[in-house]
Amino acid sequence: MGVGELLHGETFSLFDSTTAIEIGDAKMDVGFNRNEETGTAEELIAGGAAPVSLPPRLLLAVMDRLLVLEATWHAGSMLPQTVFTSLYMLQPDRLSANAPLHAFCLALRSTCSVCVDMAHAGSVTEDEDFVVHTFGIKMLDLPGEKPVKAALQALALAEEQLEQLLAAGAGSDTSRGGIPISGADKGRSGAKSGTGSGKGGARQPAAAPPPAGERPVAASGAAQQPASEQGQREEPSGELAAALLARIRFRRLVLEALHSLQQYSQAGVEQARRCCRLADAQLQLVADSASLAAPAGEAPGFVPDVNLRHMGLVPPRPVQAVSLDRAVEHWRGLLRGLASAMHSLLFVRGRWPALKAALVEFASQNHHSIVRSAMHLQLIKPLPPPPPPEAAAASAAKLLNGGAKAGKKLAAEVPPWCPGQQMVCREFGLSLAAVPSPEAALFLEQAAIAVQGMAFALCLNRCRQRRRLRRQLEDWRNIFDHGFNADVTEPWQRWLAGAGWRWTYQQEGLLQGQGPAATWAEREAAWCALLHLQLGFPLDLYAPHEVLQLYWYTNYLLGCQLHLTRLLHAGAPPPPPPRRGCATGSRSRGQAGGAAAVQHSGDESAAARELEGLLLELERTMCQGLFHAAIALQQLGCIQVPSTPFNTEEHRYEQRFGCLDILCRPELMPYDQFRASTDASGLPPARVLGVAAAACARAAERAGSLLGAPQLRALLRDEQVRHLEGLQRIATQNAVATKLLAATSVRAAAATAGSQPSGQQGGAAAGGFKASLDFKTALACSNTTFYPSIVLKH
Repeated sequence: MGVGELLHGETFSLFDSTTAIEIGDAKMDVGFNRNEETGTAEELIAGGAAPVSLPPRLLLAVMDRLLVLEATWHAGSMLPQTVFTSLYMLQPDRLSANAPLHAFCLALRSTCSVCVDMAHAGSVTEDEDFVVHTFGIKMLDLPGEKPVKAALQALALAEEQLEQLLAAGAGSDTSRGGIPISGADKGRSGAKSGTGSGKGGARQPAAAPPPAGERPVAASGAAQQPASEQGQREEPSGELAAALLARIRFRRLVLEALHSLQQYSQAGVEQARRCCRLADAQLQLVADSASLAAPAGEAPGFVPDVNLRHMGLVPPRPVQAVSLDRAVEHWRGLLRGLASAMHSLLFVRGRWPALKAALVEFASQNHHSIVRSAMHLQLIKPLPPPPPPEAAAASAAKLLNGGAKAGKKLAAEVPPWCPGQQMVCREFGLSLAAVPSPEAALFLEQAAIAVQGMAFALCLNRCRQRRRLRRQLEDWRNIFDHGFNADVTEPWQRWLAGAGWRWTYQQEGLLQGQGPAATWAEREAAWCALLHLQLGFPLDLYAPHEVLQLYWYTNYLLGCQLHLTRLLHAGAPPPPPPRRGCATGSRSRGQAGGAAAVQHSGDESAAARELEGLLLELERTMCQGLFHAAIALQQLGCIQVPSTPFNTEEHRYEQRFGCLDILCRPELMPYDQFRASTDASGLPPARVLGVAAAACARAAERAGSLLGAPQLRALLRDEQVRHLEGLQRIATQNAVATKLLAATSVRAAAATAGSQPSGQQGGAAAGGFKASLDFKTALACSNTTFYPSIVLKH
């Protein structure tokens, strides 16, 4: 072959050419520099690169380095290039002579294994978020709980020995005379000391750094240690022992939290929350004691290229490890995010609106992939698998013929936060064991699938959320069809009448025969479309000249939600009345208390329905103020509309909202209607600005009223309070800005009338102000709808 010639087979394609390597190129050929390769892990360990006996300061350095590499892996690097560049991690079983290091490495390996399993099972992780590939290298735990239990047992042993060492050191005048920290003391287990790592370490005086000849942490009789090191005992100071104990406890609590999540129960969720809070406290002790460790560069046993030969033909990108401070901050955010996510599940109580609000708030936090995977698994893992197609009819018939026992068993097994059929049934006050018709059963089954799809979308990263929500629109169209088919059946209508529904089938804005099921599906579809559009603001996908179209259409979708919500609330059964008639004695008092509780529950339900309508009215008022302000800003030339002959305003409208045509309800608003609604020809900008100022002032006043009413304020969630406070500030600022623009535009237009060409009248009419839209407050306070502040500068 000559230079420039290529030898290939008949199936060689363009894709193959893009993934080919160039032999002899150091950047593309991993085998080019064979003479510079490091040895295998076995060769390096045999050569003494990873000694088991380590002085306490070096042991702390190894643990901190592993913590840093684990955070680097979470940040987007690969396991073979981070955690498992440690020779200790590649062969942890040989470390039994050093109990703290052995336990730490086993726990870290199990933690990595659980995180990888969660990422695979959760199905919300992409390579852009979290890399879980191991390239076939044997490094993770075998399947099953046995490795995790073994790691927890090793952690308990190491923790017990360190606590005993702290207790022995606290009872003597010096730090000498401590017990060996090794696996050889398994038979010497005594009563566990209750001394905490932080308190035990705080009571010890600051010890001088150990001398160069300090005896290492090791047990006597270790087969892999030289004879000169056998029988040596560790004598660390109290500070060093407390620092080691904090790291061991941190690893134990993290592993226990992840292990508890795999129970998929309320008890497991609560236990995981407790472990996360305790691990956060231990993490602070780790950060405070970081100065006791040896410099990171002195930590033995780390070989960056030890796995390079197993990672493919092309050399991977170099890894830039994060700092220890960054690693601590990462872990703090991960633990607090996990605790917060699990805490939010406990308040769902089987209601879809509560789960939807919790997931929207969760999605706005931009959590790490591990947290999102854990959240999605808690939602879907306890759900029963869907029946095969041939068993669907039999299952529906079983439910119709008195499947009460099966329904009770399902409700008892599935946690209340899981988006299953039971959650959809609760939206209509229906029991899953008493579905009135096969059409209703099919609607419930498909609606549960759509709700699960929404939960899945909100567990993805922010960019993929928006794309997934667009795909969910097709599901909601199908759910509307299934709901409409159920609404027109006589058994469903009889059940609605018997359950207390006051539904009128001839209502304005609904199709002929449309009932509660289809109306509920239409409302959820409008909410899905609204969230899809609004997510473009935090992702910075929209140009300023698109604000008019976006808030005009947002106003339409909010109007649909408000109308449908009012219909559902008006037609729903009234809250149950309080019980009357009580006997005497303690039973009388108990029944009276129950009646009061029912009355309070009914009042709270009515107030919650009223609050939902008021919030939607407020959002719509804010949108009206913004799109009127956008009209005036375009008139004044503060927002420049690009002149693009091949991408007109109509084309841009179709590009933004054409995807909503897949929904049959709510209907897609055509461009002609948008143009007719926003055409301000012949209207002075000051008049349009006056309308915008009035709307913003009403929005600010209504937000203040909701925040100031004690009965309604008590029903608001924390994120709703934060959103209303931010909306009130934005609306107040926009009202002032539009009034100022209106006043100055009138004076500027009068002063410059006829003195400028028509193409330059915009800047003069704005009164010398330069207007811009600022989303900082909205992005900091809101999670669903985002409203900009109008900023004026001379």
